[in-house]
Amino acid sequence: MLDRMRPIPIYLWKLFLPWLCLALCGCLSWGNKSLQRAAQSTLAAPISQNRACGGAFTPTRASTRPGYVQLSVSVYDGSNGHIVSGLTKKNFELSSDGRSVAISSVAYDANPPKSVGFVVDASGSMKPKMAQMRSAVRLILKRLNPRDDVALVGIAEKPYYLQTGTTNRTAIIGLVDALQAWGQTDLYDGIVSGVNCLARLCFPHKTLVVISDGFDNVSTARSLNVVNMAKTAGIKIDAIGIGDVFTSGILWWNQLFAKDAVDLPSLQSVSRPTGGQVFHVRMSDDEGSLETMAKDIAEGPGVYLLEFAKPSGAAPGGGMSVTIKGHPDYVVTPVAP
Repeated sequence: MLDRMRPIPIYLWKLFLPWLCLALCGCLSWGNKSLQRAAQSTLAAPISQNRACGGAFTPTRASTRPGYVQLSVSVYDGSNGHIVSGLTKKNFELSSDGRSVAISSVAYDANPPKSVGFVVDASGSMKPKMAQMRSAVRLILKRLNPRDDVALVGIAEKPYYLQTGTTNRTAIIGLVDALQAWGQTDLYDGIVSGVNCLARLCFPHKTLVVISDGFDNVSTARSLNVVNMAKTAGIKIDAIGIGDVFTSGILWWNQLFAKDAVDLPSLQSVSRPTGGQVFHVRMSDDEGSLETMAKDIAEGPGVYLLEFAKPSGAAPGGGMSVTIKGHPDYVVTPVAP
């Protein structure tokens, strides 16, 4: 019987093999696109800018009185970069063009509303890392201010918008859970899409969270393009790199064979120039070990709202200088209203 089994002639292989490859690629492509369509079919309707933002940040203890203006600031310890909370009116010094200005009241919001965007990598190299990606998204969402507006962009061979702005956390989680890893990685183009989406949301605090293993092999944009766009839009990029084996650069060997690899330098190149942080998540990390990372990302800097009588001849906030008494190392950063 074995003698009667003959190999398939070469000309038949040449005839049918291309069609077989096309059929296989088509099935894979249809499967991935069907998942994207299924995810997008569950999109919550994008909410309007006014509904999302609910107006400018105004703590309940502050009120705008006739002839008075308000100035929003965040305070950092310049020696370690930590947020400074617990300050009161007596700690602040305010001046306008060198002249001292009396502060009427100071109110503080430890977690003001902000706009947060997620760029999640669902390319083929992320297949063994999807559970960690989903856990990171869930934990960050859990710690966000309920008023925060959230956007979601997925990336594989190209970026696709999954949600352009919502406060519905359940909808975001459902979209992320529906993703399956497939294809190449359009990382930098995906981050550009995330920046464009987040820039349209109106809260002044804007943070883009990129969750990936850091590999990119099909983008037309480069890290410098991403950084320049983010800085122009006032967006901070925090990055979460998932994987165990450290590598650098777009290496086909790592992407094909080192399934637990992570390229942290690529993520650092787009995060740190915007004032963001890079977090390393290992394949074995559980949700408990991710809690600190989620807290650092979700809970943004607190905002102090200073109310004072408008100096004569001065525009609101124009030429104003704020310092902290007895703490020359404290850095006071204005916050857009």
